Amino acid sequence: MTCSRDHTGEVPLAIGKLQDSQAGFWRHKCAGCAYLMGRHDAQKAEARLRDRVRDLESKLQERTKP
Repeated sequence: MTCSRDHTGEVPLAIGKLQDSQAGFWRHKCAGCAYLMGRHDAQKAEARLRDRVRDLESKLQERTKP
């Protein structure tokens, strides 16, 4: 890992076997940081999806009331 952050316990051990940098201006320099950012984004997307499903279920219940 190329950053100074200790990712021990935060990322799978296999991440330590990846290249330190993918180079390029817009690419992550640390595989551990990239993994954590991806997990964070996925958690936010999951929460939005869960909220949307609840909203749709609520609307469906309103429409099916006698």
